[in-house]
Amino acid sequence: MTRFDLPTLSFSSLNTLHNSSHQWVNKMAGAEVPDNKYLEGGRVGEKIIQDHVSGKVLSDSLKHVINTFSVVPEVPFDERTAFENVYKRNGKEYRVVGFADALDPQSKTLLEVKLSGTPWSLNKFRESFQRKMYAWGFPQYTKAVLITANIDPNTWNDRTLKVRETNMKDSDRDEVLEWMNAGIDILQKGQFKGGLDEFGKCTDRWCLYGVNCLFKNH
Repeated sequence: MTRFDLPTLSFSSLNTLHNSSHQWVNKMAGAEVPDNKYLEGGRVGEKIIQDHVSGKVLSDSLKHVINTFSVVPEVPFDERTAFENVYKRNGKEYRVVGFADALDPQSKTLLEVKLSGTPWSLNKFRESFQRKMYAWGFPQYTKAVLITANIDPNTWNDRTLKVRETNMKDSDRDEVLEWMNAGIDILQKGQFKGGLDEFGKCTDRWCLYGVNCLFKNH
């Protein structure tokens, strides 16, 4: 067996197991994820930021962003921006992966871009299990930079688009291991009722599978 034969876990899948575990059933059943204009808009803004911090295409709306990164993804799930670990829990092995939005090996800094209706605070970034998981997955990186703004690039300026920084700590790695273990325990026990009401119907307004969720009309 190679590592590619192992069950693959990422932050998004572990986060789903914690908060809306019924979606795991949709994933395993091959339910189709409908088009999401909100997510597509986020990818557009993320690409603008990545092009700017790499120096590839500078943006006038990002003039105040002086952080630079030498490694940015060129394709979806670019291996150059990835970590991959084999992780064992209760005697079973998992392939755990993650992809940074950009990396700079020289300064040991990684980038996370968060675009949404409400830009992230520094405290929210510090408490994010995604950032802590990347602290674990990229142990050689000592700093994380967050660029956060509204999802619409037309609204960006030096007041609305914020750059925040925080250090990676050993405590981040300890905390995320507990969180990962708890998510894997849900998977191993087959407890997939998260996001469902007492009748087994999906009540998660953010369910990734939307109208295609197998539990929408349960």
